[in-house]
Parts: sequence; structure tokens; C-alpha cells
Amino acid sequence: MFKEFTETAVAKAKEDISVPQGIIVLIAVASFVTGLIIGIICASGAKKSKSRKIKKSSFKAEDYARDLDFENEDDDEGFEYSF
Repeated sequence: MFKEFTETAVAKAKEDISVPQGIIVLIAVASFVTGLIIGIICASGAKKSKSRKIKKSSFKAEDYARDLDFENEDDDEGFEYSF
């Protein structure tokens, strides 16, 4: 069955196929217009998603570093650091 399909496909591929230039031009124009429309739709969607980004982060590095408070750590845990 697979052999029949491949033989048919090879036979069709060996035939000379002529396509009128009008149809080729029509396909090219339709493809261009379709791509243009899809591009416009995607671009308008991208503008909306940019405006939805987080406006300003509430994270402040200075406050975070101050809250770490390395000076008051307990040294009773028994960890030794060697650098």
C-alpha cells in the first residue's frame, strides 16, 4: 500500500506541470495581504501587553539589605566559613 502511494507520487512529480502566471500572482498577493493583516493584529496586541506591565516595583534594595541584619546573627549554629 505504501509502495503504491510512493509510486503515484513519483509519477506525478515527474510530469510537467504548468501553472498560469495569473494564479501565481494571485497567490503571492493573497499571501502578502494575509501576512500584512496578521502582522497588524499581532502588533496591536503587543502594544496592549506593554501597557499592562508592572509600572514600578515596590522592591527597595536598601530596605532589604537593612533587614538582613548580618551583625546580629547567632554564631551558636556551629557553621565555620573559610575564605
